[in-house]
Amino acid sequence: MRASKELQGVGVSIMKKTLLLLFVFCLINSCSKYDIPKCDFDDATQDLLWLKDIISEREANPTEYMRYCYISQAKLKRKTVFILGDCNPAINKIIFVLDCEGNPLQDKDGRNIGVSEVNLKDQKNIWQPDDFACEMNGNTIN
Repeated sequence: MRASKELQGVGVSIMKKTLLLLFVFCLINSCSKYDIPKCDFDDATQDLLWLKDIISEREANPTEYMRYCYISQAKLKRKTVFILGDCNPAINKIIFVLDCEGNPLQDKDGRNIGVSEVNLKDQKNIWQPDDFACEMNGNTIN
């Protein structure tokens, strides 16, 4: 009888610890600095209309500065985000992170989030002009 009560006590203790860990996990996941919508697509440059429009506009109206522009896709908190990048060495600007709807990510205060403020994973270029003037590491070629 005594062993049975001790086993029940151990079971309750394990249950309490499990519930506490589950609560902490949920709390951490719900306290994100920003909300990122989930998006589904096969090819972002073709399936996301806002992105397809930006690419079409850039290709239809090339400028001298366009040769430094690129579009990257990356993961942030396991969700897809986009970067309209610029590697022009003569320009110093903040590059913002966009969600899959084309909206800049914002913190809880409504401030747009720059690329340098987040830890992006699996970043890859998905568009660049034919006369792209930068290497993949962001340095200019010319």
